[in-house]
Amino acid sequence: MNEAFALPQGLLETLSVARPAIVAFPSEQLAKQLPGATVEAVKSILALVDQITTAAIEKRTAEDFREARQESYPAYASVMLALGSLANAVVPRPLMDRLTSEAFCEMEADLREHGLAAFGAEVRDQAIFTVWTLRRTSEVCEQIHRTTLKAEDREADAEFSSRYLTMAMWTRFHVDCLIKSMDSGRSLYPSVLAEMIDGLRGAVNAYAWARRGLALRAHPTEPSIAPVEWDEEEQELLNEANRDMAA
Repeated sequence: MNEAFALPQGLLETLSVARPAIVAFPSEQLAKQLPGATVEAVKSILALVDQITTAAIEKRTAEDFREARQESYPAYASVMLALGSLANAVVPRPLMDRLTSEAFCEMEADLREHGLAAFGAEVRDQAIFTVWTLRRTSEVCEQIHRTTLKAEDREADAEFSSRYLTMAMWTRFHVDCLIKSMDSGRSLYPSVLAEMIDGLRGAVNAYAWARRGLALRAHPTEPSIAPVEWDEEEQELLNEANRDMAA
């Protein structure tokens, strides 16, 4: 695992309760639909994300961007943790599911409308694919929350969850950098765009680890199939079909 984006184990364990919020959270506009004082809390958290990504996208070279990312990424992870914990504590699950879906739709629409002018076709297409993959990952996470885990699978699940969270968080950081660049009109330098593409590709890994977590909870059993009994009319229909096929 790349040390540049590895998260401390304690943080990963805490983040496991905030799994869906890692890959999508509502924009400031969507946050207005949250209950009560939650709106202002989410706005404050989004403002911190804005500060972190702004500092990163201002870099001119890939090396400078990597250094800024390494310095700011732990703070970004902590902010995401706060958001996920808040969402799980106060936002009803049906509302969170709806806002998550709307957040993905909003991101995809923005990228389709403004991404080509902001980044060019290659980055835009990779970003759209990444958001689509994160959407699928979020759906897998929702399934995980509706299923149970056997005691003997907990150790494997902890490993899968750790790897999923690491890749999902890493990917989302780069998505947020692109969205901030696009919304602010601050163009990214070519070498930084290359780093963005590389970071976006982590979405596929996040999806794969989430699927493995879901597979641990799926314990299919062979269905019992009762023998089929034919009456005379059904048997005659079968015989007629066989004669037609022979002809």
